Amino acid sequence: MKKIHLRSAAAVLSFAIGACVLGAVTARAGDNTLSLGIGVSNVLDNSDTTDFRAEYRMGEPFILGAKGFAGVEGTTDGSLYGLGGILWDMPISPHLYFTPGLGAGLYHEGDDKDLGHVIEFRGQLELGYEFSSQDRVSASLSHTSNAGLSDENPGTEALNVYYHMPISRIIGH
Repeated sequence: MKKIHLRSAAAVLSFAIGACVLGAVTARAGDNTLSLGIGVSNVLDNSDTTDFRAEYRMGEPFILGAKGFAGVEGTTDGSLYGLGGILWDMPISPHLYFTPGLGAGLYHEGDDKDLGHVIEFRGQLELGYEFSSQDRVSASLSHTSNAGLSDENPGTEALNVYYHMPISRIIGH
């Protein structure tokens, strides 16, 4: 049974990495963003662990309207999570966006919560406001778990605030 789960996890992880690579190749540099986030992880466990995130988000959709992303997440308790995946920017109004996303990656727990496996999956819901400069501020709720890859699968939730900046403006193009 575990071999099936590991193959499925490897396939999802390969898809996520491939999505990021394909997105990076096909996206125009001016549309890509650097997204920086800070928040609280293990939020349903009443934790005081601070969560930090840095993500590179592709600007142009490349498959089924989805954009690729790659990022790293860490906490003050020493966990580290590198992941890639896809997200959908859905305009609600001219400046409001709803952005659901799915990702997969590799997790190191440090002194943080043991999530049961080195391969973890993250689902996220995000609501953001985009300024005329194309900078965006958003709030997100995410759930990270190993999706049953091991007998231990406690999962964790995080609340974050993001600031998204167009890469073209950062590098001056």
